[in-house]
Amino acid sequence: MKKNIVILLLIVFAFGCSSDEELETGNVEHELIGKGSLYGDGEEGISKENLIIEDQDSWITLINKMDTSNVVSDSFTETDVDFTEFVIIAVFDEIKFNDGYNLDLEITTDSESVFVKSINGFTNGNLALVIIQPYNIIKIPKTDLSIVFQ
Repeated sequence: MKKNIVILLLIVFAFGCSSDEELETGNVEHELIGKGSLYGDGEEGISKENLIIEDQDSWITLINKMDTSNVVSDSFTETDVDFTEFVIIAVFDEIKFNDGYNLDLEITTDSESVFVKSINGFTNGNLALVIIQPYNIIKIPKTDLSIVFQ
């Protein structure tokens, strides 16, 4: 009888415990706002950085900086964002000294955080000697989870 109780307790213990490493993960619904390169030779004053934008004033300030040399915001899918519903994630790569670079984002989540992974790419073809700065801007639904850049 004691043996049966011990086995039962072991089974309950084994299936009843969960590990912190078993957090559910998945992709985050997101929409592309803009992706490309700045061609202002750094005149925009934007360093390699990751931004979380949660209000209209910060968003307009970023757009104005990006449009310093060339009006890139005309290619955005939208500029009027409802910040009660969405958060903008903007990722800027370092300045590059020839064309052909791009910047992709992979957005995933677990029960504690939203993870933003930057994936730098290089496309063969146009290798013009021009100064560029790749960027990628998306919006995600507003969340209470922390946003972690990887």
